Amino acid sequence: MVFLRTKATRNLLDLAMKEIPIETRNPANVANSGKSSLFQRVNYLGPLIVWAGVIFIMSSRVGIPDNSLGVLESLLKWIFPGGAGRLSADRARLLNLLVRKLGHLSEYFIFALLAVRAQRNGRPRIGFDWALKALALSTGYACSDELHQYFVAGRTGAVADVLIDSIGASAALLLVLVNDKRRRHAPRDRSPADPLEESDE
Repeated sequence: MVFLRTKATRNLLDLAMKEIPIETRNPANVANSGKSSLFQRVNYLGPLIVWAGVIFIMSSRVGIPDNSLGVLESLLKWIFPGGAGRLSADRARLLNLLVRKLGHLSEYFIFALLAVRAQRNGRPRIGFDWALKALALSTGYACSDELHQYFVAGRTGAVADVLIDSIGASAALLLVLVNDKRRRHAPRDRSPADPLEESDE
């Protein structure tokens, strides 16, 4: 009885259970496992795909400078009634340009976070290679996005925008890695001793 209550024994039992051939498992459990795995993939990949679609839509005529300028002016008039009318056309265009570049940063900041999340797939630790893959994916998608804009009327493709997108993605990945390192090195509270780990005297 003392032997059966040791932690090492319980670990061996767990290992033995994990090595049961798949043929001997309950078919219903195997089917449920497959459904769960599919749901997991959708759960982790879905947000990234949806966000990539949002970026694609914003790169169409929906996101032309004149449209964003109109939205910006309406927003300023709502926040500062009467104040937006005193903003000169040049300053309005400059402010619109800054907002649009900040939009590039934020779009790919979020894209990179979702790219890391898609790779994580429920695993507790974040690998440095995940960050590199997420950066490569973000930069590649940014290039394709600018290429898409090149063929849209009223839009232009710019290498500078790819650089801005990459900076946004890099900032997100740096934040993720720093946070993961801090979390892994944070002192953990010791849980009370498991009475089953204590052997009988």
